[in-house]
Amino acid sequence: VQTCALPICKYEPKKVTFVNKYGALQDMYFFKKSVESMNIEKESYKSNILNASSYNSYNHVYRDFNVVGKESVTLSSGFLSEEYNEVFKQMMLSEKVWVTNIVDSIAQVLPINVKTSDITYKTSLNDKLVQYTIEFDNSFDAINNIR
Repeated sequence: VQTCALPICKYEPKKVTFVNKYGALQDMYFFKKSVESMNIEKESYKSNILNASSYNSYNHVYRDFNVVGKESVTLSSGFLSEEYNEVFKQMMLSEKVWVTNIVDSIAQVLPINVKTSDITYKTSLNDKLVQYTIEFDNSFDAINNIR
């Protein structure tokens, strides 16, 4: 796995690996902007803060439970030729997708799911430059709840 060691590289490339229509692993590099985000789902309830006729103002009145965080990343492909439309189609239809992150010069392979559910194929005739932005969800929770 190569990292961008040159000062001209603005973004760290991300390698996305997926199972293509032939059942083989195929790599695609996203070498433009990437944005990481997290969506949190939780439940809450109103608790009793009285304790044996005393009141503590530092206790939480509203308490959260079943807190689950799901991280996602939005990757931009950079400018490609329109022949990559087929590759994007196969990636969007793949059931197994992974991303390779570089953390302290160590390759970290993580399972992801394609979150983007629709794609408009671009052509150089209509769009001049072909570039795609795809959103992926991590295939695990930020705090794993093993079931």
